[in-house]
Amino acid sequence: MNFESTPCRAAAMLLACCLSLARADDTQLITDEFAGDRLGAQWSWLHKVDDAGWSLRDRPGYLRLQATRPLTLAQSLSGPVSGMRVRLDIGALAEHQRAGLSLLGAQSASVGVAREGGVNYLVFANGAQETLGSRIDGDAVILRIEVVNQQTLQFSYALNEQDGYHQVGPVTQLSDPAWWKERRVALYSNVTLAQRADRRHHVDIDWFRMTLEQPPAAAEEMSSVEVVAARPTNKVDRDVYELKNDISVSNASASDVLNNVPSVTVDQDGNLTLRGNPNVQVMVNGKRDAQFQGQNRGDALNAFPAENIESIEVINVPGAEFGNEGGSGPIINLVLKRNRKPGSRANLSVNKSDGNRYNAFGNGEYAAGPYSLSGNIGIRQDERSAHRASQREDLDPLTGDTIGGSNTSSNSHSPRRSVTMASTFTYNVGQLDQAGATASYSAIRNASDSAGNTYRYGLGQLPVADFSTRSHSDSPADNFGLGASYLHKTGAPGEELKADLRYTGQTNNSDADVWYDYRLLPPRVVTNNHRETDRRNRILDISLDYQRTFLGTWLLKAGGKYADSKNNNATNYLAQDPVSGAYVPVANRISDFVSNDRNVAIYGIVSTTLLRDAHLQAGLRGEYTELDVRQPLPGEEDKYYYLNWLPSFYATYDVSKTAVLQLRASRRIARPNERDLNPNLVYLSDFSARQGNPNLEPVNNDLTELSYRDNWFGIDSSVTLFKRRESPVISSISYPLASDPDVLVTSPLNFGANDSTGVDLAFNIRRLLLDGLSANISSTISNDQRLRVSNLASSLTQTQTIHRESAKLRLAYQIAAESLQLMVNHNGATLSGQGVNKAFTMTSFSWQHRLTPRMTLNMNVNNVFRLGDLESTVENEVLRTHSLTSSQPRVFSIGLRTQFGGVTGDQRLRNGGARRGDLFNGNNGERGGPNRGAGGGAGRPGGGDPGGY
Repeated sequence: MNFESTPCRAAAMLLACCLSLARADDTQLITDEFAGDRLGAQWSWLHKVDDAGWSLRDRPGYLRLQATRPLTLAQSLSGPVSGMRVRLDIGALAEHQRAGLSLLGAQSASVGVAREGGVNYLVFANGAQETLGSRIDGDAVILRIEVVNQQTLQFSYALNEQDGYHQVGPVTQLSDPAWWKERRVALYSNVTLAQRADRRHHVDIDWFRMTLEQPPAAAEEMSSVEVVAARPTNKVDRDVYELKNDISVSNASASDVLNNVPSVTVDQDGNLTLRGNPNVQVMVNGKRDAQFQGQNRGDALNAFPAENIESIEVINVPGAEFGNEGGSGPIINLVLKRNRKPGSRANLSVNKSDGNRYNAFGNGEYAAGPYSLSGNIGIRQDERSAHRASQREDLDPLTGDTIGGSNTSSNSHSPRRSVTMASTFTYNVGQLDQAGATASYSAIRNASDSAGNTYRYGLGQLPVADFSTRSHSDSPADNFGLGASYLHKTGAPGEELKADLRYTGQTNNSDADVWYDYRLLPPRVVTNNHRETDRRNRILDISLDYQRTFLGTWLLKAGGKYADSKNNNATNYLAQDPVSGAYVPVANRISDFVSNDRNVAIYGIVSTTLLRDAHLQAGLRGEYTELDVRQPLPGEEDKYYYLNWLPSFYATYDVSKTAVLQLRASRRIARPNERDLNPNLVYLSDFSARQGNPNLEPVNNDLTELSYRDNWFGIDSSVTLFKRRESPVISSISYPLASDPDVLVTSPLNFGANDSTGVDLAFNIRRLLLDGLSANISSTISNDQRLRVSNLASSLTQTQTIHRESAKLRLAYQIAAESLQLMVNHNGATLSGQGVNKAFTMTSFSWQHRLTPRMTLNMNVNNVFRLGDLESTVENEVLRTHSLTSSQPRVFSIGLRTQFGGVTGDQRLRNGGARRGDLFNGNNGERGGPNRGAGGGAGRPGGGDPGGY
């Protein structure tokens, strides 16, 4: 790919794509997040209401409707509507209670949730006839009423928007295009007199959103605002963090936004840890992706645009539905944006940073009838300059005295360019089925130029060698992904069958040249050389998943998967002959390694609700794996076979109307990968190498956590105790190569157990001291312990212990058209092999100014205080090393983000605090518009109902 002209061509393609997809689809998004302490003036109760029946204070950020009496909150429609959505927390519904979303008029229509026999079911109605639908598992649901071309109504629901909506009931024909003139939209909670419960039972309404059709002129008069205080969505096995509230996204990579997620750390090289554990799987939409596997994952995370990510799922305790092919540790799942709304829309963001840095990203969507098509393209240019310094001491294993060592320093400059693109197509097959297809491609071009000096000494500090080096490397990577899926719903309660096929791949062929200039020749001279490394990875993933409700309150999930992963790793090494000057192969530095990992898995999960307040889920996964390892050069081949049964268990108990206690536990298995098993000596540089161990055993990973979540003094709070135990550990030892002591070799082996015990704390403060200021505070405190094996004998071990503290602070302030965000990430020290990675702290600042309802000006400053150096130490019986890398400059970025078509919001309606004068052209205390009640007094909105909690 010719990158010299690619940025201009790609930007032109991106803009043309966005403009072609964005029609004159002018709409207005009216949304209420219920984040204030009073209802907006657009709402009115349909009958006299006792204020004790509803509240905005019992659970800040939610409208609570108690199950003590029927309640209906409505607003008139001011124009034709294309859709309405509401998100409900239904975990505390009373028996026989109904709650949901309705259109009121001559013939009412509604979609909601009903609790019968301790189980929540979908319920929908056209007129007076009510129909009970499928079972709803979980404590949250999104209900939607779509109006297609102002001709038909369609009900649908989603457990979370990233998984898409599912149709409920038949399509309803509208008889009059002006149907909206006699209708109102309403939020309701219905119970009969005999069914009225105590205040422990209720429905909590998280938000309401309605899209009005309107002319372009009107759209330009509206403005939108972000709700800055984000809270994670808690599911039975994971925590979900949405990115819609992060104003730095338009200029960020996946690495940048992952660093803002509690307990997640990404260093400057893209190395990822979760609670200090580096054994983390990265998935995309719940599936493995080749670009995020292996040694080049950091480059892929640094190149992947955050604009393409809708939410991040952190799965610290993965259940039976998740495989172990990519490792046994926790999972980070990147949920990508999908098109779900009819019509067309597009977004375009362009950013320029200091130095030779820039990026642009655009996406477009179009949906009509049963079809939906979306696509995106992004370009990014980054660069990094680094200074590295390292000291090495060789030790006498008997006395511990220094017998030699070296000091090395270098400076490098590394530009990185990337292009990413993806497309998704879905088609609704009839009323119940959906077919989908995805395709993606990314090209990453890394280069690096480095210059350094090395000084070596021997016993008594006598000089042994002194030389300079220059190097140049190119490391291009090409990644692709293809996918197809089919979802079939039978119409029976909760029954569906989904088939999914994914094929992803990565090709990374790198070249490196090193030149030497000797001032003092060492005993063993390394000459100028050229190294070629070719890596190729292909992953085929086929899965089948089934679920069905049975015996009223039970849900069964079962499925199977076949995964086939092929890896090729070849290294070629040529050194310059000092006499002829020709480059000739060096046999002991050439290696080739091929592996094929085939995995067949089945799983079953059963869940139920007991005594209304207790929710249980148990699962079991069986995996059979065959791993073929072949070394073409020596003609050797080895086969490994594994059979594992892995249980998981989850329990949730509603302690009170705001408090939840949750237990998660599972066992995972980490099978050695081809890099760990490769017995060949693979040179990573002229003075460092890695040698695998073909006798490694799998590692059992037992994960347990106990969480308590509540709202204390208006603050969403979470306390999670966790314990992780790995046994027998795959760790590494470092030692000088016997035939060339200047080369430092790292090799894995099994020994002992690792234990990590700690607590996660998270607090979400929606209002901090003044209106518009919010805060998210999280911290991970743990004690990590592991055994360090002796280099002299594997039977000799030593216990390493470290107390680790990591913390994240996010402050967000919003006033009028301005939004500001400050992120501070402190990452505690971690144990690594036979050493320690030191702590570091990073700070970033973002500012967003809304120029128009569809355009924002964005500014970001990364690493405000120019910190973030990486420092590590290794110490054992034969050597002691210390290294320091400084490569985190302060980076200033500024850019524009604009929207074509789609929707805008209205900041006067979002937070439930609109004043009469703001919305209906009257001043505070004056009479409102038509069909509204008298104006309120000072500090109280006008409307048909008095201000509430």
